[in-house]
Amino acid sequence: MDTSTLLILLVLGVVLGAGGVMVGLTLARRGRGDQSPLTAEALRPVLDELTRGAINEALGTSGMQLSEQLRSATEERLRTQQEATEAQSRAAQDVMRQLVEPLTKGVEKLDTQVRALEQARADAYGRLHEQVTATAVTLEALQTATGHLDRAMRSNQVRGQWGELQLQRIVELVGLKEHVSYEQQVQQVGTGTGRPDLTVHLTDGKVLYIDAKAPMAAFLRAIEEDDRDRQREHLAQHAKDLLLHVRAIAERGYLDDGASIGMVALFVPNEAALAAALDADPELLSRALALRVAITGPTSLAMMLTNVSASWRQQNLADNAERIVGEVLELHKRLGIFVDHLAKLGKHLTSSVGAFNAAVASFERRLLPSARRVEQLAAVPDDARLDDLVEVETVPTLGASAQPPLPAVTDDPAAE
Repeated sequence: MDTSTLLILLVLGVVLGAGGVMVGLTLARRGRGDQSPLTAEALRPVLDELTRGAINEALGTSGMQLSEQLRSATEERLRTQQEATEAQSRAAQDVMRQLVEPLTKGVEKLDTQVRALEQARADAYGRLHEQVTATAVTLEALQTATGHLDRAMRSNQVRGQWGELQLQRIVELVGLKEHVSYEQQVQQVGTGTGRPDLTVHLTDGKVLYIDAKAPMAAFLRAIEEDDRDRQREHLAQHAKDLLLHVRAIAERGYLDDGASIGMVALFVPNEAALAAALDADPELLSRALALRVAITGPTSLAMMLTNVSASWRQQNLADNAERIVGEVLELHKRLGIFVDHLAKLGKHLTSSVGAFNAAVASFERRLLPSARRVEQLAAVPDDARLDDLVEVETVPTLGASAQPPLPAVTDDPAAE
C-alpha cells in the first residue's frame, strides 16, 4: 500500500469519527432535555478537540505502519535496484572483458614486438658503432697514407716509379707479353745508348719507345692551391714543364735510331694531369706531335697498345697458318710413302694367295681321297674327320680412284 492510499484512509477515518461525535452530542442533549439547537460555534471546540485526538491517534498508528511499509518498500526497492545494478555491472564487466581482452592480447603482442625492435635497434646501434669506429680508424690510416703519398709524389724518382707501375699494368691488361712483344728498361734497339721505360716491338720489326717520367710537380701544387689565380699559374707552369720534357725526349735520339717507327710516346699516368695541361695550353698536343712525340694518358695508351696486341695476334695466326700448311704438305708426302708400301704388300699377298690355292688343289687331288677311304675303312666318327679346304678367291686391292698422287719413293729412313 502506497502513501497516497494511507492518507485517504486517514481522512475518511477522521470524517467518520467527527460524524459519530456529532450524533453522540445530539443524543446527549436530548436526554438532558436541552432543546437548544447545536450551532457550529458550539460544536467547533468539540470537533476541534476530537479531530486533533483522532488525527493524532490515526497518525500515530498510521505513521508507524507507513514507516514500516516505507522501510520494507525501500529495502525491497533497494534490494531490487542492487540486484539490477549487480546484474548490469556483471554484464558491463563481461562486455568490458570482451572488449579489453583483444586489447590486452594486442598490447602484449605489441610489447613483444617493441622488445624485439628494441633489441634489434640495440644490436644495429652496436654494429653501427663498430663500423663508425672502424671507418674512423680507416680514415685516419687513409689520411696518413695520403700524406705519405703526397710527400712521395713530390719526388721525381717516386713519380717515375709510379708511372712505370701504371705502364706495366696497362701492357698486362691489353695482353702484351714481356720479352716477346715488349721489354722494360733496356737499351734502345737501334743506334743509341738511351734506355726508354718501355720498348714495344711491332710485327714488322720496328719498335715504339715509351717514356713514363712526365713532370707532375706543378700539377700537385695546383691541386693544393685554394686561390684560383695561383692555381691557374701552376697549371700553366705544368703545361710548360710537359713541353720542356717533350723537347728533351725529342733530343735523345729515339726517333732516328733505325728501329724506331719515327714516333715516341710520353705517358702521363694521370688523365686529370693531362687534361689540366691541355686546358692550360690547347696547342700542347700539336706542338708535341710536331716534335714527333705523342703525349698519351692511360686511356689513349691502352687503345694504342691494344692495336699492337691485336696485330701480334694476327701475326701469330698467320704464322700458325703457314706452319699448318707445311705440316699438311709433310703429311701428304708421308701418306704417299705409306701407300707405296701398302701396294707392295698387296702384291706379296696376291702371290701368297696363288700359292695357297695351289696347295689346296694338290691336297684335294692327292691326299684327301686317300684320307676319305681311311675314314671309311676305320669307321672314323664324323666329328673327327678332316675338313675340306676352300681356296681363297678374294685378293686385296687398292683402287686406283682411292690412290692420291704418289711422290717419288725414297729409301731415306727419316722420311718414313
